[in-house]
Amino acid sequence: MSKPFDRFTYHQTLIGELLQYCTAQPPFSTAIVDDDDDVFMQKLQHLSSFDTGHADFFFLGQELIVFIVANYPHITPSVNRDLFWYFGGNCLHYVSDDELQCFQQLEELLYEKEREGIDVDFNQLKAIAFQLH
Repeated sequence: MSKPFDRFTYHQTLIGELLQYCTAQPPFSTAIVDDDDDVFMQKLQHLSSFDTGHADFFFLGQELIVFIVANYPHITPSVNRDLFWYFGGNCLHYVSDDELQCFQQLEELLYEKEREGIDVDFNQLKAIAFQLH
């Protein structure tokens, strides 16, 4: 029997990468960090610490992604697009219609493979959905 794609773990990895990236960028890497920036980093660290789909997980994730877009334009391009789709809600305002269609196709491919009990190679399915070949 195949193992289903673990969306939570995949996206937690992306959040961890975002946390590492932010830590190395101004204003977070400076000796003195503004209170608002410090609160943001604390929330991002908190989000990265969840080990399951906690009730506040999606709300906090949406809040942080939208906050990055509004307040840290130099960081926004480094936010993996998968996080915009995963958290949904207001994050989807920053995803193009074409990209939304690709993510929807990816979800359909994942569902189909999991339903058939076929091992899922997420990166391969993503490449197909986003026509990266």
